[in-house]
Amino acid sequence: MSIMIKLLLPFILWLGLSVAQALTLTDLSARLAAVDNLRAQFTQERQLLGFTKPLRSQGQLLVSKELGIVWQQDSPFYLQLIIDKQGLRQKDGSGQELRIDHDANPQFYQLSALLQALLQGKVDTLQQNFKLDLKEAGASWHLSLVPQDGLMQRIFTRIELEGQQYIDKVSLYDAQDDVSVIYFSKTQALDKLSEAERELFAR
Repeated sequence: MSIMIKLLLPFILWLGLSVAQALTLTDLSARLAAVDNLRAQFTQERQLLGFTKPLRSQGQLLVSKELGIVWQQDSPFYLQLIIDKQGLRQKDGSGQELRIDHDANPQFYQLSALLQALLQGKVDTLQQNFKLDLKEAGASWHLSLVPQDGLMQRIFTRIELEGQQYIDKVSLYDAQDDVSVIYFSKTQALDKLSEAERELFAR
């Protein structure tokens, strides 16, 4: 479960932000709430303690405030994660599917509630789980999140987000001293999803 949380949390923390003036947490909340759909590509590098070279994966991400999230890893192997109001579905390259419902896993339900708060731009809810520190440097901004919630403290020591118009980089520092860095590119805010994209959420 901790591996799944490490995978899911960064892409939902990733949401488009426009930086045109001094950014406050109130601004952040409003801008998160204003974005309905986002699409991006990602590259993830995970540095494990004791390994000299990082593990690298690439793929694409789709976020819909209405329907949920699709995190699709294309290399080094195919893996698709879909999270919605009911729970999570995981599909591998062979087409095998695993489902986890919220009711069957209280920890996952807790995580999902946090993710929904992020999607809706509820910074007050986010502050119940993390200590936030927001800084700006020119057109760039940096948001540090230190977990205060017991579940997140057992997994992460801190999370760092960096970006300009959108979040460009997420760094995850976990309790086992492993570090994962996710780079986002070709980020697009969408007025609506295509039929093919909506079909991804069909159960």
